Amino acid sequence: MPELIAAMDEEALAPLFFALERVATAPNRRPTAKHPLRPEIVDEMHLEADEEDRAAEKAAEAEGAADAKGTEKPARQVGATTATPEAEATGSSAEQ
Repeated sequence: MPELIAAMDEEALAPLFFALERVATAPNRRPTAKHPLRPEIVDEMHLEADEEDRAAEKAAEAEGAADAKGTEKPARQVGATTATPEAEATGSSAEQ
């Protein structure tokens, strides 16, 4: 692996280090981040990816909240149109 990394140009190194660090556990990420051939741009790539992840999480939370509200509305509408005890009492006396 050291020979491969040494033979790569910087355009190929950044995505390689980024991918390795994204999937690595924290203890394994540290030595990779300190590698002497690691381009500095990888730090910026991680910041951008973290921001995108947070934005996606917020969008998913908002979508989940919207779905929950959408589920609640029909239940309320159905409950509003069902017979109330007063209507049942009126209906019962009308039937008798």
